[in-house]
Amino acid sequence: MSQTFEVIHESQFAGAALADALEVLGFVEFAEGKPVRAATLLGAAETQWRASGGSRYPPDQPDYERTITRIRAALDADTYAMAWREGQTMSGEQAMEYSRSSS
Repeated sequence: MSQTFEVIHESQFAGAALADALEVLGFVEFAEGKPVRAATLLGAAETQWRASGGSRYPPDQPDYERTITRIRAALDADTYAMAWREGQTMSGEQAMEYSRSSS
């Protein structure tokens, strides 16, 4: 994934490509038992989707919604909201850095 971010960064093709990559990483974090990191990454992805004017591939929407529901169920409302907001305030660069950190 690190190489993916390098290509995104070097080409300055953030937006939708970055949003998609952050979503995938959010799903992986959740699968690995890290719902707070997942919520943060998905909040960051949402910001990138909005900034780019892009949208999620429609067939992916049901899986996305199921995953969000599962993340919400794994966290109390305040923790989820805090993690989501943290992600939403990240720039693309900050989101890439966060995704590479190990917390």
